[in-house]
Amino acid sequence: MEQYRILIVDDHPIVREGLKLIFETEKSIIIEDEASNGAEALALVLAETNKFDLILLDISMPVMDGITFLEQLKDRGISINTMVLTTSDDADDIQAALQAGAKSVLLKDAARKEMIQTVLRTAKGESVLQPELQHILQAKRKLQQDSLLTPKELSVLGRIVKGSASKEIALDMGISERTVKAHLSSIYQKLDVGSRAEAVACAIVRKLVTY
Repeated sequence: MEQYRILIVDDHPIVREGLKLIFETEKSIIIEDEASNGAEALALVLAETNKFDLILLDISMPVMDGITFLEQLKDRGISINTMVLTTSDDADDIQAALQAGAKSVLLKDAARKEMIQTVLRTAKGESVLQPELQHILQAKRKLQQDSLLTPKELSVLGRIVKGSASKEIALDMGISERTVKAHLSSIYQKLDVGSRAEAVACAIVRKLVTY
């Protein structure tokens, strides 16, 4: 049976103890060592006597946080499977962890079975992102797309939601009908839709305009 050596990095002793209890019945998981912050973890990684298959770490820690630790590994060219286990469901934190090199991200309130499976998959080199966190990142991407609409595009979008035709919008805004169509084309692209009806539905669902 293949076994995986794990380094647990969390500033709360009770969390480290809790994780050890969760994994103690899983024979393929060996808790090799633990650290209370990124600086301690980095020292353990750099020590030639330590060989870890997976580093399980939190984001928010004193001295050196999880993101900085991951960046330190990347800067030093150290390749170790890393999994972030956090209470933060903030899209910026999740994205920062992934960009810094984390293979997997999981919330601390995940079920025991899901946590063990994610640890084992990540230790084997797989990347796992909890479905709830996937939805959070998708929502952020949609919000970023929405925020790319210019004031004039939002004005055009608001008018098509109210049922105005292109010619009517042109007269109302004091622009040419060709310009209205150009705005519509840009709106479709940014909202990832293919028609006026889809743009209207998207605007209503995402509450992009008042109507």
